[in-house]
Amino acid sequence: LTRFVRGNHELMGLYSPFVRNHVAVQDGCLYGAVTIGDTRLLFLDTGNAKKSDPESFCDMETYYRRENRWLEKELASSAWAGAKRRIAFAHIPPPCGPYNPGELLMKYIYSPLEKANVTLNRKMLSEIAIQDPAGFKTLIESRN
Repeated sequence: LTRFVRGNHELMGLYSPFVRNHVAVQDGCLYGAVTIGDTRLLFLDTGNAKKSDPESFCDMETYYRRENRWLEKELASSAWAGAKRRIAFAHIPPPCGPYNPGELLMKYIYSPLEKANVTLNRKMLSEIAIQDPAGFKTLIESRN
């Protein structure tokens, strides 16, 4: 399994429109989800926190609205509900202490995760590695 989590450098600049030609996408999107064993993995596209940026070649609010519709469906899905573990990957991290990822990401990405009782924790994967080494090994070595 190879997935891509876009960051700001892949979103902005002259070559950003061509990123999709070089990475795996799911249903034409740079965000998506997959189940490996009993773990549901979310790959969120949080590449830019600005409403619009002339270098990004898109209106981020419109883009995040579309990602939000997908995320709401994913959080209500049987695949999500039936997973023993749920892990989300994102370039721009969730809010933590005084850090705030910005209005757009809070509204369209992190607030829905919080409403779904998803613990927003940057260290979750390392916790699984420590508490369940066999499960972590299976998660890392599995291929879809």
